[in-house]
Amino acid sequence: MHTYERAKEAINENLRQLNLPYVDLMLIHYPMAVKPGDAMFPLDDYGKVIEGDGHFTEVWRALEDAVAEGKVKSIGISNFNHKQIERLLAIAKIKPAVNQIEMHPYLQQQKLREFCKEKNIAITAYGSLSSPGDKVYRNMEVPNLLTDPVIVEIAKKHNRTPAQIALRWALQNGVAIIPKADDPTYMKENMQIFDFELDADDLAKIEKLDRGIRCFGVEMCTNHKEFPFAEEY
Repeated sequence: MHTYERAKEAINENLRQLNLPYVDLMLIHYPMAVKPGDAMFPLDDYGKVIEGDGHFTEVWRALEDAVAEGKVKSIGISNFNHKQIERLLAIAKIKPAVNQIEMHPYLQQQKLREFCKEKNIAITAYGSLSSPGDKVYRNMEVPNLLTDPVIVEIAKKHNRTPAQIALRWALQNGVAIIPKADDPTYMKENMQIFDFELDADDLAKIEKLDRGIRCFGVEMCTNHKEFPFAEEY
C-alpha cells in the first residue's frame, strides 16, 4: 500500500465508502509497507510479515496531494518512531498534524511525546485503557491496567472508575484520547472525566507504573526494515 498510486487509490476508495467529499483527518497507520491484499499483516510460512513495495514517503506525497485537491483537511501518522518522523519531515511539504501512538500508564512514551511536542506534532493515544477486551492483536501477557492496585486505589480516592483514572491521566498529559467502547454505558463513563483532576501525588504514583511494555507490539513485523518499535522512542 506504500506506493504513491496505491495510496491515491486507497484515499479515493475511503471517500467512496464513506460517501463523503472529504475527511477531516487521514493517517498513515504504520510506516511499514506490506504485500497488498486483504490481510492487515500478510504473513509468510514462518509467521513473519511479507514486505511490500514503496515507502511511507510516497504515501505522504499522496496525502499532501489529497490536501491540495480538497479531499483531506489534515494529515498525520501513526506508530512512527522519532527517526522515521525525522526522515518524513525532511521531505514533507506539510508537517504531520498528529502522531497516533499506543500510550497508557504501562507505556508512557515520555521521550516520543517530548520529541513530537518539539516538532509541534500533536499526540493521539490509542490503547489508553490497555485494551483488555481485544483478543486478536493484544499481547495477553500485558497485565490488565484496570485491575492495577495503584489505579484502583486512586479511583477509590476520587470516587471514579479505574478507566476514568487512566483516561484522565492521559488527558492531563496533554494528549487526545480515543478509547474504544461499544457499550453505551462505557461510552458515558469515558466522557465523565472533565469534572475532576488528578493531583501531584496521583500523577507521581502513575508515573512509576511505566514498564515500557506494549499491548500492540506487532511482533510478526520485527523482520521488517521499517519496524518502528526497535528504537527506544
